[in-house]
Amino acid sequence: MPTPFTRPSRRTLAVALAIVLSAGLLTVLTGSPASSAVAAASDDSFYTPPSPLPAGKPGDIIRSRISKAGPRKDSVNAWQVMYLSTNALGQPDAVTGTVLVPKNVDPAKAPIVSFAAGTHGPAFTCTPSKMIDIGAFYEQSGLDDALDAGYAVALTDYEGYRQDPKTTYVVGRSEGPAVIDVVRAAQRLPEAKLSADAKVLFRGYSQGGGAAAWAGELQPAYAPELNLVGVAAGGVPADLVQVTLQLDGKFGFGVFAYALIGLDNAYPELKLDSFLSDNGRVKLAEMQKSACTFELLTTYANNKIADYTTSAGYVRPEWVKRLNENKLGGTPPRSRCSSTTPPRTSSCSSPRPTRCTRPTAPPGSRRPGRPSRPTTSRRSTPGTPTCSPSSRTASRALRRRRTADHPLLVSGLSQLCPMYLLVRSP
Repeated sequence: MPTPFTRPSRRTLAVALAIVLSAGLLTVLTGSPASSAVAAASDDSFYTPPSPLPAGKPGDIIRSRISKAGPRKDSVNAWQVMYLSTNALGQPDAVTGTVLVPKNVDPAKAPIVSFAAGTHGPAFTCTPSKMIDIGAFYEQSGLDDALDAGYAVALTDYEGYRQDPKTTYVVGRSEGPAVIDVVRAAQRLPEAKLSADAKVLFRGYSQGGGAAAWAGELQPAYAPELNLVGVAAGGVPADLVQVTLQLDGKFGFGVFAYALIGLDNAYPELKLDSFLSDNGRVKLAEMQKSACTFELLTTYANNKIADYTTSAGYVRPEWVKRLNENKLGGTPPRSRCSSTTPPRTSSCSSPRPTRCTRPTAPPGSRRPGRPSRPTTSRRSTPGTPTCSPSSRTASRALRRRRTADHPLLVSGLSQLCPMYLLVRSP
């Protein structure tokens, strides 16, 4: 008997959409590296990695083409890229993404924001670079903030978006390198003319917040040559067990199920199919074929994992091992780091510990509208930072501040609780 769909309240829908949309709750052309850009086309074979992969280093360009850039087409130069990166097993893989450079800045002097996108869903049609190209990227306002402030933006699609998608949703050891290597790819894209010494910032919310935080944690050893000056991460799913298991039978169940798919795609030994029921196989196959964020929130709302599985295979030792490997906090980032966490809700109610420091200003700099220390609301987990009205006001004021070498702020989603990050002056 089908699980009845309980219509959520308007408030629940708004909160869940805010959390998951920001979420964190992913050609066979010649495979020669650094092939020249060609006009963007509807040919989806661009996303198919060459086999075998070309030799090279993480961040090397496999192929590129011009991006239409949606509503920014007249104000930026933009390219879709495929680049070498590293998967969760430490093996080379190919990842796609988008590079955008404002036309009104000197690219040789522009800092670079690696913009880690929130949840887009497992289907190929949901690929972030495809959404940017057609003007359907739901974090467009955050992207606009960075571009209008004079930043070049490098945005990864994460691993696995192709015609036969194998996305590795919320797997930090896959997402972190993808966020880092898209910066390297942007710096190595000849047409972009970006500097190898440019200041770099990682920024993201929820799935993107986790990816940005993982990039910050991995960067000192993985990409020490990057001039990383800060990390801005919001709604960080630092502990996947605490974030996902609580969603069983609730509005955000689709995110829980998608997380299982992501882990299984990253780690073949997990064998998710071995404990799926016939119903679970059908449902998850449908999800991977056609579900974007909206479908995760509606089609699969209030489902229960017991209706998808024959046993709780996700608590087997091999699952526990991989979950522990993808738990943030083992190596705190060396750069300045700001983390914000959304209020406690039915979709996101467990503590998600991070080791970011609270936002601080550069020594000796003026700080008009200085943000207050993060507060705790009655709906949040005690001790968990959340946004206060004063921080909202301050972040808006800081966003307006311009300097000769670009603002000191990486903003978050302007329609949600803005994240803010002050970085060192030159």
